[in-house]
Amino acid sequence: MLGTADILHMHAEKRAEAMGNLREIANTLPALVERPRIADSTVHALSLVDDAPDGYVWPNLDNMHGDDHPRVYVVIAAGAVGKSAAAAALSAELGLPLVDAAKAQVGSYSLSGLLHDALGFESNYMAEIAAGRAGVIVDALDEGHLRAGTSNFQEFLENVRKLAGGGAHQRATTVLFSRPDTAEIVGLFLTESNTPHSVMRLDFFTYEQACAFLNARLAELNRGYPERDYGIAEKHPVAYGKLRDLRLTEIAQALLSRTNVSLATDWPEVAEFLGYAPVLAVLAEYLAVPNPHSEVSTSKPLNQTVNPHEVLLQIVDELLSREQAKFGNQVVHKLLAQLPADDGEWAQASEAYSPQEQSLRLLARYSDTELAVPYPATLPASLRQQYERDASQFIADHPFLAGAEAVNVVFSDFLLAKAAVDELCQVALKSTVNISNDAVGPFFYRFAASFAPSDPDGVGPKVPVVQERLLGALLESHTRAQLDPAKALFVYAQTRDTAIPLFTTLDSDIRLTERRAVEFTITGVSGVTTFQKRLSRGVVVTDAGVSLGERSQRFVLGPAVTLTCAELDIEAAHLSVDAGERSSPSAIRAQHIRVLGNLSVETRSHNHLAIFGKVNWPALRPYVRDSTPMYDVVPGASYVDLRAIMRSFRQQAGASPSVFKELLDQRVVKDSDGRRDFLRQLITLGIVQEKATHYYLNTTELTKYGVNWHAIVDGTPSDAVLSFIVQLRAVQ
Repeated sequence: MLGTADILHMHAEKRAEAMGNLREIANTLPALVERPRIADSTVHALSLVDDAPDGYVWPNLDNMHGDDHPRVYVVIAAGAVGKSAAAAALSAELGLPLVDAAKAQVGSYSLSGLLHDALGFESNYMAEIAAGRAGVIVDALDEGHLRAGTSNFQEFLENVRKLAGGGAHQRATTVLFSRPDTAEIVGLFLTESNTPHSVMRLDFFTYEQACAFLNARLAELNRGYPERDYGIAEKHPVAYGKLRDLRLTEIAQALLSRTNVSLATDWPEVAEFLGYAPVLAVLAEYLAVPNPHSEVSTSKPLNQTVNPHEVLLQIVDELLSREQAKFGNQVVHKLLAQLPADDGEWAQASEAYSPQEQSLRLLARYSDTELAVPYPATLPASLRQQYERDASQFIADHPFLAGAEAVNVVFSDFLLAKAAVDELCQVALKSTVNISNDAVGPFFYRFAASFAPSDPDGVGPKVPVVQERLLGALLESHTRAQLDPAKALFVYAQTRDTAIPLFTTLDSDIRLTERRAVEFTITGVSGVTTFQKRLSRGVVVTDAGVSLGERSQRFVLGPAVTLTCAELDIEAAHLSVDAGERSSPSAIRAQHIRVLGNLSVETRSHNHLAIFGKVNWPALRPYVRDSTPMYDVVPGASYVDLRAIMRSFRQQAGASPSVFKELLDQRVVKDSDGRRDFLRQLITLGIVQEKATHYYLNTTELTKYGVNWHAIVDGTPSDAVLSFIVQLRAVQ
C-alpha cells in the first residue's frame, strides 16, 4: 500500500528532468531594442507590457520533448500555476507583443490580422518575425480554443505555423501558453505540420522561489493595506523568516505524515502543493501577524488557531471561485449574447459554474462516471448544448486535475470526500463512487467531517453523519495523517443502532487535543463492524459483532488496542500482533470468538496480547487470561448512551451545567430504552436534578463515583467510566 509520502515522491520524480529557468527561454528569443507602437488601442487582445509583475519570480521549466532548434515554444501548466504572469514577464523582458487569446477571435489568419490591426497596416512587424528578428507571445490559448471551437482553432494554428516557420532562420520567435489538454492539440498539429517546436511545463516553485513569492505577495498586500500587518517581512525580516519556515514545515509535515521534514531536502516531494502559487497566496495571510517572534518563541502551531484542513479548504474554495469568475468572463457573456429573445432572461447566470457544480463535474471526470442531473438547473434549454461543451472544456483544463488524475493528494482527498458524504453528489452522479481505503490520503477524514450533513435533531455540537461503509476509509485516513503514530487514538463505540467513531491525537496540551478531535455519527449500522487490514491504537466497544481481516490475508492487531464486543469473527489467515515501542498490550474481550479459517498467530511475546473469553482455536489459547474483566460487554457498549446524555449539558453563567428538559427528552433520549434508564438512574443518584423546565448536572456528586464530565464526553471509555456504567445499571 502506498503512503502519502510515496505518492508525493512519485510526482516529484516526474519533474526530474528540468530545462532550467524561464529566463532561458527569454535568452533564446529575439529582444527588441525599440518596441513596436500600438496604432489602434481598441484592439484589446494585444498589448505591450512595460514592466514584469512586481516581485515576479521566474519559475523553472520541465523540458518534456521537442526539437533542437524550435521555432515555437509551447509552455503548459495546470490552472493557477502562473501562465499569465509568465507571459507578461516575457513580454516586459523582451519588448514583444502579448496576445490574449481569450479576448481574440481565434481563426484563420487571426494572429497576423491582430498584429496588422493593432500595430497598423504600414508596420513591418510580421516581416521581422519571419526573419527571426522579432516575436510574439500568446497567452490563454486554452481559453481561445474554448471560444473558437476546434476547427477555428486549427485555422489559428496554421496561421501561427506560417508566421513562425516561414523564414530561413533557426530561431524561436513564438511562445504559446496553454493548459495541458489544449497543449496536446497544439503539439500534435505542430508535429504533423513539421514545425520545429519544444514543449515545456511551467514547474512549481522551488523553496527559494516560494520564499521570494511570499515576499512579493506580502509587499503587494502591504501597498494596498498599509494599516495591516502585511509589512512583516520588511519590518522583522529575521523573525519573519523563522515564522515562514515554521509554517511551511508544519504543512510539509502534514503532507508527508512525518515529523523529520527538512525544507531543503524534502521540498521536491511537497512542491506540487507548497510550490503552488494559490497555496502560497493564502499562506501569506497567516504570516501577516503583529509579532512573529512571539509566534515562533512560543511554538504556537498553525493548527492551534486554524486547523490545517481549514486552511486547505480555504485554498480549494479560492481556486474554485477563480475558475467560476474566469468561466463567467469567457463563457457566460457569450451565451447571454446568444440567448433567443423569446427565452426571456437567465436570471441566475451569475451562479453558472459554481464551486458546487465544479465539484460535481470534477468528480465525474475523476471517477469516470456521468452526471445524472443537468447543471445548472436554471439554464435555458436553448443554451444547454453549448454550455455543456464549454463546461466540459473548462473541466478538462481545471487546476485540480492533470488529465483525469488529481494534481496532488489534497485535491484528491477533496474530491473523494465530496463523493463519500456530500448529499448532492449522491443524487447528481449516475453511479456511486467506490471509496477505496488505499485511495484516501491524510486529509480525507477531516474533509469528510466538513462536508457531511449533521444530525438535525442533535443537541449541542453538530456532529457529521456518515455511512458505516466509510469507517475503514476514515480510519485509514486518520492513520496516514499522524505525524507521531504513538499519539494517534481512535475510539469506536456502538450500541444497538447508534455508533460513534472519534479520531483524536493525544497531546499534553488538552486544548490542542480538543481541536484535533474529529467525531462522526454512523448510520446504517449493520451489527457487524469490519476491520479489513489493521486495527491499532484504538478502543472499540460494541454490543454487536466485530470481524477482523479477510480470507487468506494477514491482519495486524496493535499496538495498544482494546477491543470489547459481543461476538468476534477472525477471518484473516494470519494474525500479527504488533506491540510497538513502550505500548501497552492489546486486549480482546468477547463473549464468543470464532475463527473462520486456518489461523496462525505471530507475536514476539505472549504478554503482548490478552484475550478474555471462551476460545477453542489452538493458536489463540496461549493468550487467554483466566481473570475476567470487571465489566461485561453490554454495559461497555452503553457508553454511547451515557455520553449522549452527558454532552447535552451546557455550562451557564453562575449555575450548574443544564439542558432544557424538552431538548433532552425529545432529541437525545427519544424512544431509547437504554437512554431513558440511564437518565432515570442519574436522577436517582442525585447526579442529575430535575427543576421546572431544566435538567441540572451536579458535578460534585458525579465525582464521588470516580469520574468527571470530561472523562465521559472526551471520547475514551476508560475503565473508570465503564465501571461507573456498571454501577448505574445496578440502580433500581
